[in-house]
Amino acid sequence: MAAETDPEYSANLSILYARELEFVAAYTNGSIDAADDVLRDGLRERSIDWKYWELDYGDGCDFDHPKFERVCKRLLQAGISGEGIEGYLGRAEWLFWQESEHTRITVHRATSSATRTGPPWAIKSRFRLDIVDGKSGLVEDCVPVYFLDFPPVTLTAKLIRLRHEHVVRRLRFIGLLSQEEVSLALQQFATQPKPGPESKPKPPREAVSRSAVEWLTAEASRMKKAREIPDSKKSFADELARRMNVAAESDRSLMPFSAGHIRNQLEPWGLWPPSAIN
Repeated sequence: MAAETDPEYSANLSILYARELEFVAAYTNGSIDAADDVLRDGLRERSIDWKYWELDYGDGCDFDHPKFERVCKRLLQAGISGEGIEGYLGRAEWLFWQESEHTRITVHRATSSATRTGPPWAIKSRFRLDIVDGKSGLVEDCVPVYFLDFPPVTLTAKLIRLRHEHVVRRLRFIGLLSQEEVSLALQQFATQPKPGPESKPKPPREAVSRSAVEWLTAEASRMKKAREIPDSKKSFADELARRMNVAAESDRSLMPFSAGHIRNQLEPWGLWPPSAIN
């Protein structure tokens, strides 16, 4: 699938998982769970590049001499040469999001981190001759060999960031984003134009960079000052959703949330009870 990019903006932006989750939720009718599924599917299929601040090797990742001998024996049984020991717990980035029967992956949304717990592994790789982009070349095939009788290992990736262009392409690929919306979606987090000899000053892009949560916070503050906040949380969320949809008709940078999502997030956003609103 060809990349669909806006030439004005960098295609290499990497955004924290939590912020991308909020961005994708605007296209899943406000459902954070559905947005999480979209991102995790893309990560599992390796169509979304990701990076992290730190990869913490936790429980079970120690490697003493008895374990070394057991691993070497298992690698030989799996047809991996002696130097294959370098592949023990190797290529963690490549394997991290691949789920299996004995593996559990937990995303900690609020902190943009994720934990993978499951059996340790080694990577078995081989090269084959294939045609790539019309040219003959060597292609590496990698297969994880799991040690199911070893104690499970825990890896935690902290401050996960996703390549925003790939997230947008994923939404386009699964039909949640129209071709006409791609350019605006790419600009969601990109407010700085690429430098160039013909660069001209751009007007402020406050409407583009402003998040939906910021809009809701400002609107809630206006409603509090005007004494327009209903008595019930549900009625308040319904009214915010109604106003947000009206505003989005004239402001295409605003991606409205559903009333249900707003109601569930009012307290985390500091918008309920009304006394918490500035």
